[in-house]
Amino acid sequence: MTALSIDRRAGWIDRTAVSLGQALTNWGTRHAVLRSAPRYDEQDARITASRDNAARILPQLPR
Repeated sequence: MTALSIDRRAGWIDRTAVSLGQALTNWGTRHAVLRSAPRYDEQDARITASRDNAARILPQLPR
């Protein structure tokens, strides 16, 4: 039986792969958060349009 010495330090390819994986994960998480939360002005415009549309359908609602 021959004993093999195993280098426990990760090679540069392994470090690069892990680093790239972490960067992609961080980018994907940040991108998803930014895409899921609408900006305030967009949200305000949607609410105003919805309220105005409802007021046109039902005249008793305030505009």
